Order: sequence, then structure tokens, then C-alpha cells
Amino acid sequence: MVALFAFSCGRWREATRRVDELLASEEVPVVVEPDLRRCKAQLLLAGDDLEGAASECERALTLLSRQQQDSGARASLRKLLLVRADVALAEGRRSAAQEVMDSVLSCSSRIDPELALPLALQLRDLGRSGDVLIEEASSRPADPWLQAAAAIVQGQLEQAADRLVVLATPPYEAAVRLRLAVRLIGEGRRDEADRQLQGALTFYRSVGATRYIREGEALLVAIV
Repeated sequence: MVALFAFSCGRWREATRRVDELLASEEVPVVVEPDLRRCKAQLLLAGDDLEGAASECERALTLLSRQQQDSGARASLRKLLLVRADVALAEGRRSAAQEVMDSVLSCSSRIDPELALPLALQLRDLGRSGDVLIEEASSRPADPWLQAAAAIVQGQLEQAADRLVVLATPPYEAAVRLRLAVRLIGEGRRDEADRQLQGALTFYRSVGATRYIREGEALLVAIV
């Protein structure tokens, strides 16, 4: 779907417009609406609307609970749960985010490329083991998304960011660079941290991602 593709490619203003238009119409297939609401939740979170993001997650969860749980619905559920965990972390509810992650990891379905990157970031943010992703990446060495995800959970953030440049996925590249900057600041490597921050902020400013702009600019202050 164009709206979801626009989001993953970093065209967030277009994604917002398309998602809102589709949700306002009466022609959205029932099986597609949960993914649209998940995307909207991610956009609202980026805009610092935590209440709106949480609401969209719950609406999407309700819709998924009414669907037959085939492989497509299970994949949508896992992606939605990761966004739900992101919102819980943003709200300061770390234990709730950990519980959501337990639910994600309890699913036995194969990790698809669309799930790998958000799962890797969430595992890292929660301080969880990334063995499940490392094992999956080892079994599928030709999958560039899994290789980038494995690099994230192994702490190889610069390598992961470089891989994501090649994969042309600015949202995940920026997310990795923001986390890398935090680590570099802690190591006293301020010039390198500044370069990573500038890369992340260039994207976030271009899409008006208020929450992540604020986080990045706060780190810039710490560098000075």
C-alpha cells in the first residue's frame, strides 16, 4: 500500500495525508485498517501526541482481535505490539513495554524483514537479548534487513546505519544514528556524536517529528 510504503521511505508528510484520507473513506478493507492505524500511531508518536498514538494502537488491536488469525494477521499483530511498546516507553511505562515485548517474542512465527528492524531497536532499548534476531540473521545471510537488525542488537550501530543507507530507509537510519549519538557522548567522542546527530536531525526536521527533534536537540546541548 502506498501510504505504508511512504512511511517506510521517510515520506512522512505524504504518509500522514494518505493514511488520514484512507481512514476517512468508507472503502478501506477490514484487513488493511489495523496496519493503517498502526502507521498513524507511529506518526502521532513522532509528533509527540502520546494519547493519540495509544488510542490508535488500541483501535488497531480491537480490529485485529476480530479477524481470523492467519499468518497475515499475526504479522500485523506483532508489528502493532512493537509500536505499542514504543508508546509505553515514551509514557515512562517501562514494565508495560517489557510485557508487550514478552508477547511479541512468544509468537512462534518467522521474523519477516518488516519486523526485524523495529524489533531490534525495541530489544536494544529494553536491554533484552537479541539472540532471536542473531540466530535468524545467521540462518538467512542474504537478507540485508536481518543483517542490519542483527548489527543493532550486537551494538554495531555504525555498521547498521551504513547498511540502512543502502536500504534507503531514513526512519530506521535516523533512529539508529540517534542511539549511536547517545553512546558516543557517553564515551566522550563528541565530534563523532555530533555527526551522527546531525544526520538524524536532518531527517527528523524534514518531516516535523517533534518528539525526536526534541530528543536530538537535547543531545546537541550535551555535546557543547
